Amino acid sequence: MDRREFLKLCSVAGLGVVGSQAALSGSAQAAPFEGVVNLFLHLGGGWDSTLFADPKGDTVNAEGWFINDPMTAFSTDQIQMAGNISYPAIDANPAFFTEWYQWMTVIRGINYSTNGHDAGTRHMWSGALADGRPSFGALFASAVGREMPMAYISNGGYDVTNGVPVSKTRFSTDGIFQLIYPNRRDPNSENSELYYPDAVLKRINVMRQARLDRMREVQNLPSLKRSMGLLYTSRLGMEELKKIDEYLQLIEAQDPSGNGLGNGLARQGKTALAAAKAGLSCCANLTFGGWDTHGNNDQSVRNNLQGLVTNINEFLVTARDLLQMTNVPLITRSGLA
Repeated sequence: MDRREFLKLCSVAGLGVVGSQAALSGSAQAAPFEGVVNLFLHLGGGWDSTLFADPKGDTVNAEGWFINDPMTAFSTDQIQMAGNISYPAIDANPAFFTEWYQWMTVIRGINYSTNGHDAGTRHMWSGALADGRPSFGALFASAVGREMPMAYISNGGYDVTNGVPVSKTRFSTDGIFQLIYPNRRDPNSENSELYYPDAVLKRINVMRQARLDRMREVQNLPSLKRSMGLLYTSRLGMEELKKIDEYLQLIEAQDPSGNGLGNGLARQGKTALAAAKAGLSCCANLTFGGWDTHGNNDQSVRNNLQGLVTNINEFLVTARDLLQMTNVPLITRSGLA
């Protein structure tokens, strides 16, 4: 397979360091999105991806030393299998791989042509070392969900949209409630004091919309007219954002893990799934930090992987059980950093 065909595969399949896809079975909106939602997970740093999957292993002598490669983190007898996928004996791994290996593909041996963090990140998520290339997430969101209010959600990582007609929505998982309930002084509380009484806010919105309509009617420049159109459609979509909260409440109330929305990565993933289920998004960047180690690398990465697989498992269970999404493949991409 040549490079161009491989990049096509990446953009269609949602390929990432750890990425996932979930085909939606339904949605809350009138014309539900029933396509594929891609979640791209960025784990920044120069860590060895074979600590997660496809470990090399080596034999150990009687004194406990690796015989051929002292840099190998695992001996051959510590390597386990789930289907045809090998993984190292880290505490959280057996349950995780046993549960999800049928939906996983591990691609190894990809040369990123650099050991620099920024250049490696660009190459990883855009397929090129050069600056300014759009990310796979931007390409996917543009092709599949360009008209969605929040087609491309980003929690960080490489999310460049340069040259692609789609905007990214940047928000923290807590900040989403400020978008959903902008009139509440405390957006997380149903009983919060309001900035404006409901009747006043309705009048403000009517006048604001009337002003925008007048401006659109007299504007002839295509670029400005298009920008005004985007502003118009974004305001129409504000009420749709409340559907995210409906699914977040469902997740929080019924999550079998007992963690509700959880924190960090699990919370990012569950919020992205709620937005997709509501038909507002088809793609999201997720981030999980702590990988830029400069000492004690193997043990630090192993510790971080415990939290990683636990968090991924949480939102994959949410996708499968709570939101009734089906066919949840997990694609991992390992390369030579």
